[in-house]
Amino acid sequence: MIRPPMLSGGTEAEQLKSLRGYLFQLSEELEFALGEVSREQLAIREETRAAAQKPEQPPAAAFAALKPLIIKSAEIVDRYSEEITRRLEGKYVAASQFGTFSQQTEQSIRENSEEIRRSFRNIQKIETEVAQLGAAMVDVNAYIKTGLLYCGEDAVPVYGVEIGQQTSEGDAVVFRKFARLTAGKLSFYDQNDAEVAYISDYRLHITLADIEDLEAGQARLRQLRMGDYTWSLGTDGHYSLT
Repeated sequence: MIRPPMLSGGTEAEQLKSLRGYLFQLSEELEFALGEVSREQLAIREETRAAAQKPEQPPAAAFAALKPLIIKSAEIVDRYSEEITRRLEGKYVAASQFGTFSQQTEQSIRENSEEIRRSFRNIQKIETEVAQLGAAMVDVNAYIKTGLLYCGEDAVPVYGVEIGQQTSEGDAVVFRKFARLTAGKLSFYDQNDAEVAYISDYRLHITLADIEDLEAGQARLRQLRMGDYTWSLGTDGHYSLT
């Protein structure tokens, strides 16, 4: 960081000398900064040239490689977007000799050219003199999003529906999950945003299944538990009972 020259105090010659030194340092800093910008632009051009010269590169792969380079090196960016927002509220109160129950509901709607997002909130409270309860509150936050969800590895936009909900009782969050539905996949996520189950491309993946009846034309198992016993598939292709 360059300190500004001291122009108060001293002789006129000393002030001119201080100003001359400041301008010299400023010139050096600007040359260094411009050199860094030039080197970065050169690196981007080299990346673009290398991506364009890759032999037999599929169009989708070339598109995915060039898109971030163009955005990163863009000198002109033109962006236009329209957005509509709405907010709706509701309230309900019921009182009796057992206590008072109140409910507040909210919905906010945001629409633009990429998505429609509806956010919901439902707060329910009970105030009573019943010793076991006293006061209690349930707070539910949920959303439904339709439109652009994310861009895939090939940089192609993926559209669909995402539904999420978080429920709190008092100060503790007791439920937080969401699901996504696209044209090619149905996914379920846990509170850590980890995909725990999905259906896609003739394949079902699930961490734990509770099935009362199962009919399968073909089944392959690496491990099967039956009560206190486990059938395990060994490296030799045979099952062993433990």
